[in-house]
Amino acid sequence: MEKKSLEDWLLERSFKGVKGVVDVSSFGGPTKEYQIKLDPEKLVSCGLSIGEVEQQIANNNSKGGGSFIEEGAQQINVQSMGLYTSVQDIEDTVVKSQSGEVISFREIATVSQGANIRLGQIAKPPHRADGVIVDNPDTVEGIVLLQKGTTQTPSCWAFTRKSRS
Repeated sequence: MEKKSLEDWLLERSFKGVKGVVDVSSFGGPTKEYQIKLDPEKLVSCGLSIGEVEQQIANNNSKGGGSFIEEGAQQINVQSMGLYTSVQDIEDTVVKSQSGEVISFREIATVSQGANIRLGQIAKPPHRADGVIVDNPDTVEGIVLLQKGTTQTPSCWAFTRKSRS
């Protein structure tokens, strides 16, 4: 999960800053997400519906646009990707205020960090120096698309190869 986060948030953005790179596609690895498991009995006792809970999550974790920045011939969109940064942020979110009592997600749900549902997997069977094949059933891979006719320096290619494992 950590390799996937590095690929998505650091390497992909770094590659897109290289002259001649058109796009970067990431594959493999579990994607980190926050998961909220609601307790139906507690929802009923607090007089809450799933719709109300869903609306509070959306209200408290909204995305925001920030226009764009021009960099050379490209435009980079600026946006905030949500306000939650930890499980505790979600647990502390107020869902409802009832008779002076505040109800937060901590009271009606179990919040955790886990992996998004996988739709596929990438494997990599590397060969050791002694010829033995080591099975790595899950790896993270990125494909960098280059503009036709652009020249690449050896350091750029070396960086690409290192990031694929």
